[in-house]
Amino acid sequence: MGVRKKTLSFPEEVWSVIEDRARIEGKTPSAYVSEMVMKQERIRRGLAAVADWEAEHGAFTAEELAWADRVLDAASGSEGGVIDVGPEPASLSDRRR
Repeated sequence: MGVRKKTLSFPEEVWSVIEDRARIEGKTPSAYVSEMVMKQERIRRGLAAVADWEAEHGAFTAEELAWADRVLDAASGSEGGVIDVGPEPASLSDRRR
């Protein structure tokens, strides 16, 4: 991926946070800002995908959301191994058909 050099302006308070977080994480401010922008974009795309799915299949149930939370919690604690959170809710399987 190429790099394009640009000039951006930030309020002092925001720049202080960027500098502090970048230093703590051992990154340049540019690398820190780039990572945060891409993280925000992944979140935005994920939320859009959920909204699209719900528009087609209906809102997720509390049981389905609880199952998804378990999956994400297990995945964030794993190091690429197999995770077992039990079967997905039947309602989810039924609505995908």
